[in-house]
Formats: sequence, C-alpha cells, structure tokens
Amino acid sequence: MLDFDIVYAENAPPVLGLCAYLDVNLVKLVHMVDAQPKTHTSITEEFADVFKGIGLFPGECTFHLKPSAIPVVCPPCCIPYDLRNRLKDELDEMEKMDIIQKVTEPTEWVNALVAVEKPKTGKLRVCLDPRPLNKAIQRPHYPLPTLDDVTPRLAGAQYFSVLDARSGYWTIKLSHESSMLTTFNTIYGRYRFNRLPFGIISAQDEFQRRVDEAYEGLQGVAAIVDDILLCGRTKEEHDANLRAMLERTRERGIKLNKDKRIICVSEVSYFGHKLTREGIKPDPNKVKAIKEMAPPRNKAELETILGMVTYLSKFAPRLSEAIAPLRELLKENSEFTWDSNQDVAFQ
Repeated sequence: MLDFDIVYAENAPPVLGLCAYLDVNLVKLVHMVDAQPKTHTSITEEFADVFKGIGLFPGECTFHLKPSAIPVVCPPCCIPYDLRNRLKDELDEMEKMDIIQKVTEPTEWVNALVAVEKPKTGKLRVCLDPRPLNKAIQRPHYPLPTLDDVTPRLAGAQYFSVLDARSGYWTIKLSHESSMLTTFNTIYGRYRFNRLPFGIISAQDEFQRRVDEAYEGLQGVAAIVDDILLCGRTKEEHDANLRAMLERTRERGIKLNKDKRIICVSEVSYFGHKLTREGIKPDPNKVKAIKEMAPPRNKAELETILGMVTYLSKFAPRLSEAIAPLRELLKENSEFTWDSNQDVAFQ
C-alpha cells in the first residue's frame, strides 16, 4: 500500500516520482525500442496474398475485327495417343481455374490447338494457334517500352528489385464476344478462352497498356511486359517504393510470381543487361550465349545472331563496320555463301 496526498497548485512539482509510478503500474519502463524500419522481407510477407493465385485486371478485353474478315474453322489437331491423357488433365485444370470453358453452341470461328510438352515437369502447355484469327484482328499498336525508355529512371539507383507478373495475359478477362472468337477444337470437343490467351496478336499491346496504367505515377517503378523493375537510391527509398508498388499491385488485381522475385540487390539482370550501382553493363550470360553460338547456316539464323549482337551495340564500338560482311548476305539478291570474310567478321 502506498499512501499519498493530492494537492492542487499551479506550477507545483509532481506529487509522484518515477519509482512511485512504477509501483502502482501507472507507467511501464521500456529499456529498448526497435525503431528500425521494416525490411523488404517483412514487407513481402505482409503482402503474401499478392504472390498467390491468378490475378484479374479490372474490366474486359475486346477484339476488333477487320470488316473484311472471313471466319475460319480448323479441324482438331492430331495428338499422339500417349499425350492424350495429359492433354485432358490440362484442359480439366484450365477449366477448373475458369481460364477456358466448354462450347456446345455453333461458332463462326474455330481455331487450332497446339500442345507443347514442358521439359521440366512433363505437363502439357495448351496454346491457341490463332494464325487465321490474327489476320482478322485489328491490332491497337500500343507503344511497347524499351530498356532505353526505362534507364532514365535509374539515375543514382543503388538498390534494385525485379518482380514477375504471374500468368501474364491470363489476368485479362475477355468479353463474351471476344471469348467466342477464341473457340478451339480438340479431340475432347470445343472450348473457348475466358481469359486472354497467348498467341493473340494484340495480347502484348493489351497487357502492356494495363500494366502501365496500374503502376502509373509510382516512383522508381517501370515495367516491360510482365517484368516489373523497382529501384531506389537508398534502402529506405527502395523499401518505400516496394511497399507502394505492392499496394498498387493488390489494388489492381495483379498477382506476382513468388519463385521469380529478386528483392533489394545491388545489381540485377534485366532484358539482356546488368543494372548496377555503377551503371548499365551487358549481361555476362547474354554475352556468353552469343560467343557460344555456332556460325549461321542460312539467312534466318544470321538475322537471329545479328539481332542479339545489335541489342548490345552500345557496348561494342564500331560494330556496324565489323559486321558489314555479314549484312551483305542479307541483301535481297545476295546468295548465302559463307567464306573466310564472313568467318572473320563472325569471330
């Protein structure tokens, strides 16, 4: 028991001291306060829901067909007998996720199906083969950003993160009319896509536009298709940008791939380049891949090689002069003849 009197007077000294306050449990003495900001790990744990499931952007996507478009009906593709069960399993799984649904009514368009075996899992990737449909779709031609568009935002950046938008185009819902246009044939009947399928000529335009709109106005955030880049000049700035990005991701219904995230590093690979604190450098893995490429056997292979090399041209002085003998082979009337001049240029 602690006895004390209460006296009121202006500017009087306090009646109770610290020990008395502690004895009657009016205050609690805390010897240490953790004033450190939340780490990027705790931030991503706070937004764990963003790394689960398949996202869904607001609104719907509608294809616009050319007035002269003529519907095409493709027969079911021949699927090897040993792949048929796996194809059915994949179709059932996609139907369960509401990516596709069965079609029983007549449709003007019926597309072909392509089933590609995934090398690591052995599962089948079900893809639309919409080549006739693509000829009929009017592409919106939304401007796709390049790394040169992104690099001005990296000035002074010391910390980088790269996050991958999960399931890509499947996060965009199709309107009913456009969904019917994606009807495809299988040995198990016809299905149509409820979400935007891979292979549609306008898919990248639609996806990039929605991603740009989703992260518009955020500091230190840029995206090229489904690869979202985030940076900061300090760790605190990086984590603040990361939190803002994850909040916007949750608001807009985007889901991220947990297994592909790279968070708060001093350098990161991004579209064939290495982003570092010292600036942009060529990605060693891409350089290694170019060095290990075999000499081309035709014009198509040469175009592929030159495309990869030219992508890193800013790091290769006098490149156009070095590859001039190779470009000669790409001229319309040139015969593809590989001799010592081309081999020297290639090396």
